[in-house]
Amino acid sequence: MDSMNIALYISPAHAVPPETSKILAPWWIVRDVADGLVKRGHDVTVFAGKGSKTLAKVIDLGIEPFDDLQTSMSDKEYQTFATHHEQRLASLMYEMGTKGSFDIIGNHLVLKTLPFTRFTNIPTVYTLHDPITSDKLLHYQEYRDEKSIHYIAISNAQKIGADLPFAGVVYNGISIEEYPVGFGDGGYLLCVGRIRQEKGVSDAIEASKMINHRLLIAGEHFDQYPVMKTYWDTEVKPHIDGKNILYESVLPKEALRQRYGNAKALLFPIHWEEPFGLVMIEAMACGTPVIAYNRGSVSEIVRDGVTGFIVDEKKGVGGLVEAIGRINEIDRNACRKHVEDNFTVEKMVEGYEKVYEKVLRGI
Repeated sequence: MDSMNIALYISPAHAVPPETSKILAPWWIVRDVADGLVKRGHDVTVFAGKGSKTLAKVIDLGIEPFDDLQTSMSDKEYQTFATHHEQRLASLMYEMGTKGSFDIIGNHLVLKTLPFTRFTNIPTVYTLHDPITSDKLLHYQEYRDEKSIHYIAISNAQKIGADLPFAGVVYNGISIEEYPVGFGDGGYLLCVGRIRQEKGVSDAIEASKMINHRLLIAGEHFDQYPVMKTYWDTEVKPHIDGKNILYESVLPKEALRQRYGNAKALLFPIHWEEPFGLVMIEAMACGTPVIAYNRGSVSEIVRDGVTGFIVDEKKGVGGLVEAIGRINEIDRNACRKHVEDNFTVEKMVEGYEKVYEKVLRGI
């Protein structure tokens, strides 16, 4: 297919890529997809926050990234502020679309921009980064008759139970050359991600303590949300002793990659249907096996017995302990190769390109 003229949109709450250590996968993905599509000869325009850096053209309307304002505003004030700027930027993109500036729109913010699709015949392909909850699905289905709307899922698990016009599944990918292979020399177990109940951090702690094994927890906890603060204060913080249970907050990417490579295994005992666990492919890229409960996309990302172990959630902490005891059976080189074969930026960009071409051909 000939070169496409593509618009990519994401909330201007952050620049692309985000200038923060926080886990903000969608903004990194937009940057990587934009750069990859430009390298493949397509004309790409990114609509995002001011300060965005990409090989594509950028339109930002002078909107400074505003996520940090959440701490100085009430939730209602922040949502009003965010919605105004998100929709102002999206409206310009769709206005340009109606005038023929783009062949297709790749949108990474769904609910706040769905109404704009009714004002143009140019197809919009929404990437769904979050679980498709019942309340969101109701809103999505209100637009089922809009022929211009299509969806990308980031795993097959994410699509289960969602009757939507999916154009394809595209797994997230990483720049694997940025992830050096480690040898697990640190000897510790690792748990990475937001510290909240559904992430199963307390399961990782219990399993580690049962076998007297060091555990490093790396991630952000959220004192501004009462439920999450209670979880941190009662289930996680009391166990952090600086010797066997260690804690580091949000780490810069380079430091986190080092932690991955030095870890014996990544524990990922999630209690929710996570659509795509990026930390799993990051760990495996560094040669580190993954031990995870069989929820969400885990079985699509981890090869049981080859790149780690998939544990029946019903077995709980005992299942984690059993898998930890077998971790030396895993070849760290196999972990790396699995990511090289399936979860690179190049694979992801190729996936987006194929979906966009498919939609434009009306297949």
